[in-house]
Amino acid sequence: MDTLVIPVFIQFSNQFMLTVNALIDSGTLVCFFDYILAYQYNLLTSKKRTPLMVEVIDSQEILSEAVIYETGLLMMRYQDHYEEIKFNLIQMLHHHVILRLS
Repeated sequence: MDTLVIPVFIQFSNQFMLTVNALIDSGTLVCFFDYILAYQYNLLTSKKRTPLMVEVIDSQEILSEAVIYETGLLMMRYQDHYEEIKFNLIQMLHHHVILRLS
């Protein structure tokens, strides 16, 4: 199965914008951001009101612990589309961002 990866711009502050490749995931209900990258760029993060358990399609949990941190609202741009998104922070090996289809 082919994956859909697109280049997106994430604006962290008024002056700084980062380009990352984002995986489009039609099966996810939320968006994710690599927590190591968030730490490297000193992103504003906060504890989630409700922890999030992450599962794969067969309902097996893929993280040993719930996702408990998220970013603040970040401006994301893809071509002419702009959107403010709060990302759930997880460790990712292959992509820095995972976007849901809405």
